[in-house]
Amino acid sequence: MANSSIPIAGDTGPSNLQEHDDSSDSESISAGHSLSSRASTSASEMGEPATDWRSITSSVWNHDYESGRRYHHFRSGRYLYPNDDKEQSREEAAHVLYSEILDHRSFLAPVANGPQKIIDLGCGPGFWAVEVADRFPEAQVLGVDLSPIQPLWVPPNLSFMVDDIEDHEWTYGSDFDLVYMRHTLLHLRGDFDSLLARVFSWFETHDERCTLITMAPLKTPSPPYDTSNYVVPAEARRPICPKTGLGRITDLCHRAVKGAWTREEVEPVHQRRALEAAGVVNVREEHFDIPMGPWPDDPRRKYLGLMKHEDLLALADPVSLKPLQNLGLSPSEINDAVQEALEMINDASLRLAIPFTVIYAQKPDGAEQAPNTNTVE
Repeated sequence: MANSSIPIAGDTGPSNLQEHDDSSDSESISAGHSLSSRASTSASEMGEPATDWRSITSSVWNHDYESGRRYHHFRSGRYLYPNDDKEQSREEAAHVLYSEILDHRSFLAPVANGPQKIIDLGCGPGFWAVEVADRFPEAQVLGVDLSPIQPLWVPPNLSFMVDDIEDHEWTYGSDFDLVYMRHTLLHLRGDFDSLLARVFSWFETHDERCTLITMAPLKTPSPPYDTSNYVVPAEARRPICPKTGLGRITDLCHRAVKGAWTREEVEPVHQRRALEAAGVVNVREEHFDIPMGPWPDDPRRKYLGLMKHEDLLALADPVSLKPLQNLGLSPSEINDAVQEALEMINDASLRLAIPFTVIYAQKPDGAEQAPNTNTVE
C-alpha cells in the first residue's frame, strides 16, 4: 500500500503498537478515512486506542541524533530542524508570539458557523491544534507531522498523525472547513497545486517572509505605524541585503531547505498568484511587521520585539547544524555566518523587523463568509 500514515492517540508508545519488524519505515493498515477521536485518557487505561488506523511498525517512535540534538526518524532528513525539548520550548514561545500578534485569534479565515473539521499540516508539537480544539469543542481537529512529539493529554476532539503531508495518497478525509499551515509552505518540495486540490472550504497559511526589513533613521521623521497591524510604513522600509549578516544566513537557510518554491515565490504576491491560479476565490492577505528586538517605543511592540529577539537567539544553534552543514559550509564559515547574524540581531540601532503574513483563500463552493470571532476570552 502507498499509505505511510501512523496515528498516535492517547498514551501510545511502542508498547501499544503491534509487534512488527521496524528496521525500516513501513506501511500501516487503514480501515477507513474518517477522523479518529482522541480521548483525554491514556491508552494503558482504555486498551487499544479508539481509531480507525492501526500501525504495523514502531520505528516511527525512533529519533535520529546528531551534534547533540534530536531529529525525526520517520522520513529522516525531510525536515532540517530538531524536534527535541529545547526546540519544542522555542516553538511554544513562538506560538505565544504569533497568538499575540493576531490578538489571540487562531486563524483569520471567516469560516461560517464555526469550523466542524480542521486539519493542521505540519503541526509540530501541536500547540495550535490543541488551542483550536479547545476553542471549538464541536469540531474534529487533526494535526499531521513527521515527528511524534505531540502531547498525550489533549482535548477529546483532537487527533494527531505521523505522516508526510506530501505523500501522493491523501488519507486524512475530506470536507475540511479549514486547512491550516504555519511555517510549512517553505518546506514543501512537491506540487503546491496538488495540495490545493484537496477537498476543503478555507485554506490559510501563516509565514514569515524571507525579505527582512530595517527602519534605519530617515532624513525626515518616520511616519507612525499603521495602528491596526503595526506595519512599517513604505517610506520607512529598507530591505536587508541578502549577502551580509542576517540577510545572508536567511538566504542560506532557504537554499538549504531545497523546497519547491524559490526565495521570491514565497513572497505573498507569488503565493496569491498560485492560489488564484489553482482556482480559489476570496484570497485575502493580512500583513504584520514583527520587531527583532525591544527598540520600539510602543509597549506592545516592545514586548513583541523582546519575544522575537529571544526566538532568533534560540534559532542560532539549529540553523548552524543541519541547514548550513548540508550546504557544505566549513565549521569556520558557519560560525562566521551565525556570528554576523547575531551581531545584527543584537544591534538595536538597526531597528530590524521581519514581515509576517497571513494569507487565506476559499474554494469556490466553500462556506458562506462570516465574521471571525475566534478570539481567546
